[in-house]
Amino acid sequence: MKRLVLAIALCACNKGSEIEKVADPPPTNTGDCLLVGEIFAALELGNYAEPENRDPVVAKYKTACERAGVTKEQGECVVAHKTDKASAAACVPKMAIDVGSAVPKPPPPPPPG
Repeated sequence: MKRLVLAIALCACNKGSEIEKVADPPPTNTGDCLLVGEIFAALELGNYAEPENRDPVVAKYKTACERAGVTKEQGECVVAHKTDKASAAACVPKMAIDVGSAVPKPPPPPPPG
């Protein structure tokens, strides 16, 4: 019986000594990833893409922005270069934006003859 009382007392003491875990505060110097996503989606699809085509592309770039930890300064750089995909991508190197489609391909050679 003494062991049972002692076990209950120990359990009660241990519950009171647990430290609550507090979530880490969000970083304060983050970029606006939704805006970054919208800019890269517009550069990829054009400004007049339908929402059903545009929304998944915005989400893809927004997620990449969040994973890359884009800073406020990098986000502002993207906004400043929002009309040029290669320049905007250079602002956020950790996002690894494919700029191959932003570089115009040379015209095909003329047919022989």
